[in-house]
Amino acid sequence: MKEPTIEVPVNCPSCSKEGLCSLSVAATAAALLSHRCVKLTCACQRQWNATDVEREQIREYLAMLALRREAASS
Repeated sequence: MKEPTIEVPVNCPSCSKEGLCSLSVAATAAALLSHRCVKLTCACQRQWNATDVEREQIREYLAMLALRREAASS
């Protein structure tokens, strides 16, 4: 079974290109809960640690994903 992922919008800190970054739901949630870094990657393949603002945005996306799943199972 394929691991659930979530796509979040990112802006490359180097080239400023916008894109989507695909993250493992379980690994990302665990990293956020344990205050570990969350690695983001953009279209130009540059990788960086999510900033506090990006981490908060990812939390919001994960919360929305949980709400959607809950509504779908009702």
